[in-house]
Amino acid sequence: MKRLALMTITLAALPASYAVDLPDTYRIADNELVLNGSGLRKKYFLKIYSGGLYLENQNSDPRAIMNDDSPMVIRMHWLYGVSANQMMEAWDWGFDYALGDNKAGLQDRIEDFKQLFNHRARKGDVHDLAYIPGKGTEVRFNGKVMGCIEGIDFKKAVFAIWLGEVMPDRNIKKLKQRMLGK
Repeated sequence: MKRLALMTITLAALPASYAVDLPDTYRIADNELVLNGSGLRKKYFLKIYSGGLYLENQNSDPRAIMNDDSPMVIRMHWLYGVSANQMMEAWDWGFDYALGDNKAGLQDRIEDFKQLFNHRARKGDVHDLAYIPGKGTEVRFNGKVMGCIEGIDFKKAVFAIWLGEVMPDRNIKKLKQRMLGK
């Protein structure tokens, strides 16, 4: 029993990036991206997903990353199962915090984007949000392309959920810092 308690304490003390070993690189549109940083998305005491940010070159400036028109990916490796309804609510919440009242011209694309998550995500599943210049933000679920939403303005809105200035809670703020390699 003592050994189990010690192991639990030891695992709890590990950095957030140890939750899931995310690959060091990600290949998309003939580009090799590197893992910029990774961390956990927690809600209350639950570990929801391990998130990683992939860029062409390491960068810790969130504004520069959001404004950059080069390939990049946010990976969500699910550690806890969530329903389609929970994902829809989470996207609404994320876009509300990231954009506030600045959704003009994006609302239809936000709704189309949310529909790409109209499925349950189980522990071990992976969502990749891959921005491909000239194409848009492609959503992949376990490697399968679910759809693509056009526009760098939309990519900026999606990436602002993790990298924007307004962070809804300290857990998202910690994840942001980890994704930025800090």
